Amino acid sequence: MLDYVCMERDLEQFLAAVDHTKNKALESGEVGSLERDLDLKLNELQVGNRKSNLKQHEKYTDLEQKIQELQNPDVAGGPGIPIPSTSAEDDDICMTEETVNTMCPYTQQEMKNPVQNKLCKHNYEKEAIMEYISRRGKKAKCPVSGCANTKAIEQSDLEDHKSLRRYIERVNRQAGKRAKH
Repeated sequence: MLDYVCMERDLEQFLAAVDHTKNKALESGEVGSLERDLDLKLNELQVGNRKSNLKQHEKYTDLEQKIQELQNPDVAGGPGIPIPSTSAEDDDICMTEETVNTMCPYTQQEMKNPVQNKLCKHNYEKEAIMEYISRRGKKAKCPVSGCANTKAIEQSDLEDHKSLRRYIERVNRQAGKRAKH
């Protein structure tokens, strides 16, 4: 994104230099030194260019924010379902609400057997992600949009997410009990 923002800045400066040179030529009626004038104006505009300034650009900061939101989907207020603190182990902890995303980002279905990518910490349905890996091979990137992990997913990168599986089973049991009443 920094390279994109840099190209956009360079293009804007080039167009400003072209406009300046064109206006100067129209005023003076001289056409012979246009290329030199263009180069001078472009160099003048580029004097303060620093790559570090690009990190303040609106498009770059928006992208960084979106990446953070996507990498932390389980933060309260994000997609998912609320978990009330119900177990006896949690009596010492005062928890009002936590949100856990139980949907597989690849299938968009509720997970039954979740696995977690050790590299980016995203969760997937085991059977679906294994099929995805076997079909895509070295092109099997994390299916979460905007994931910063650029390494292809390998079976060795996945580990069973037992606590998420227990949570899903508990929620399903509770939903089944509610349906009977």
